[in-house]
Amino acid sequence: MAGALLTVLGALLVSAGYGWASDCNEMSPIVIVPGILGSQLEAKLSKTKHTPHWYCAKNSDWFTMWLNVKELLPGVVDCFSYNVMLHYDSATDTYHDTEGVETRIPGFGNTSGIEYLDPHAEYYGATVYFHPMVQHFVDKGYERGKTIVSAPFDWRYAPNLFEKQGYYADLKALVEKTYANGGNKRVVIVVHSMGAPVTLYFLTEIVDQEWKDKYLKAFVTVSGVWRGAANALKAPVSGENEGIVIDLAIWARATQRTYPSTFFLGTLSVTNVAPGPGHHNHAEKKLQRLGLSGSLQRHRFPARLRHVS
Repeated sequence: MAGALLTVLGALLVSAGYGWASDCNEMSPIVIVPGILGSQLEAKLSKTKHTPHWYCAKNSDWFTMWLNVKELLPGVVDCFSYNVMLHYDSATDTYHDTEGVETRIPGFGNTSGIEYLDPHAEYYGATVYFHPMVQHFVDKGYERGKTIVSAPFDWRYAPNLFEKQGYYADLKALVEKTYANGGNKRVVIVVHSMGAPVTLYFLTEIVDQEWKDKYLKAFVTVSGVWRGAANALKAPVSGENEGIVIDLAIWARATQRTYPSTFFLGTLSVTNVAPGPGHHNHAEKKLQRLGLSGSLQRHRFPARLRHVS
């Protein structure tokens, strides 16, 4: 379904003049910012403490942690959940990986990390993401890693944390490089899902109007979560498996409670709920009863950015 949608998007971009034109010199370079769960996540293990089970690996070289279908099998998913969770340090107001786990996001500046979520070829069909759209433009003359690129991010975090991680500086540099690769033609930024508010934060908080006028031709959103996501409210309560049938939702709950992105998207949802006079926002109150009010407050979007139509 996502692949078909993105193929249609590619055709619409073409017809709107944002992509391929009759003259190859008129191509607008494209930067793709994926959605939540839409970036691969790699890990390297060097643990000295316990693991959930004796069979969970303690040491490994870099491997694909998300998406790796085999990591979601019953039993093994406990190892995955332990490795992928985050931990909050109230003393420094920072998040970090599980001790002994190092993570990174592959594919920044090319499209390898977003075309298929599981890089293992046997699972391409089940985990296809941006490949149909990317291939559509490649067939029209675009070049992967040069005139069509992507800016994947660690979807466990919230937009207000990416600046310290250097993501926005990297995104700015990538847009400028893609602009140059395309013959100094302004760039089209295509975003999906959580990539929409992530990029909005970048466009409003990081770069100025002069930069946008020079480098950007269009900002195209696909299913942007401008009003948050209802499943982000479900995740810390009963878990959310995003439709992955082999992964029970409840298995994911403890891990999803550690993600700033869960509460960022949930904050957008509860902020934009409009209860009647004299009524309280019940969604937010229920999360507060779970002891999660601190997470809600830490990742509220700036008020001026919350009410996007």
